[in-house]
Amino acid sequence: MNRIFPFIAAAAVVCIALFPTAASAGEVRLKNGDRLTGSLVKLEAGKLTVQTAFAGEILVEWAEVTCIATDRAHTFRFSDETLLTGVAECDEEGGVKITASDTGDVVRRPLSALAALNPPPAVRYQGNLTAGGSASSGNTESKAYYGSGLLEVRTEVQRVTLTAKTNYAESDDTVTARSASGAGKYDYFLTKKLFAYGQTLLEQDRLQDLDLRTTLGAGLGYQFFDTSRLSLFVEAGPSYVNEDYDVAEDRSYASGRWSLRFDWQIVPDRVKFFHFQQGYVNVEDTGDYLFRSEQGFQLPLINNFFCNIQMDYDYNSMPSPGKEKADLRYLFGLGYAFSN
Repeated sequence: MNRIFPFIAAAAVVCIALFPTAASAGEVRLKNGDRLTGSLVKLEAGKLTVQTAFAGEILVEWAEVTCIATDRAHTFRFSDETLLTGVAECDEEGGVKITASDTGDVVRRPLSALAALNPPPAVRYQGNLTAGGSASSGNTESKAYYGSGLLEVRTEVQRVTLTAKTNYAESDDTVTARSASGAGKYDYFLTKKLFAYGQTLLEQDRLQDLDLRTTLGAGLGYQFFDTSRLSLFVEAGPSYVNEDYDVAEDRSYASGRWSLRFDWQIVPDRVKFFHFQQGYVNVEDTGDYLFRSEQGFQLPLINNFFCNIQMDYDYNSMPSPGKEKADLRYLFGLGYAFSN
């Protein structure tokens, strides 16, 4: 394991060296003469959100704003439902001047006509694809690769999340890792933060003698935060677990399930920390449980590409005979993020 840490450290240095050095910024002028410098995040419900370097996200009353300016394109929605994408400048007449990205036309509007900044689409999606691998020859012949993907589709009251991952490694013609999993979850928001969910998980791990584990469950969750910088939810509910083994005896049982997802842009557009965990506890024997977690950092490069440095930890308190309870994997790779 001591060989892993220099590799992780070197990977982090490489990613940091490739960071873009420019950060987007804008300006907001207020009636009292104050000025705020930062990224304009959104305008909704009469409040402008500004991401600053010195105080994080700041909410500004839109009625107190006299001017906004940006150095990159934003989407503006006006009170007549007109949409315009472009770069904004302060207008000498006290309004806003927007240079359209597609045509180059300059549009002047009073600030009072601006209803929303960067309004979310009716159907929003985001996700990423990540892959990594290694190979060596000589005294030791080895190769390894992993891949993962995430897709989240969201409306005002519904959210669908799909994930998949695979991991394979061999050394001197001996397979040392071979696993795959896929999961799906549907959330229905009862309020802005409280949601009901249904979920399923399929996973296979040949090195753990697991031919197929299937779970099916439902429950309630709570979305504490859901912003461009910080997202956190927890959920819990009953679940059914069925396990088919190659050698060990197959089994199935009712369980209690919990899950947590935490995403935090530590440095906006520069360093993102992520953590996901879920567990299943046999309701007839609390000493019989499963735990899975993924955590790491995503370091943006250019054009939606990022470096991914990750640690996965799996624990099965009652593994197949002769198998270890815990699995720990360090992963390094490149990813591509997408969203609308």
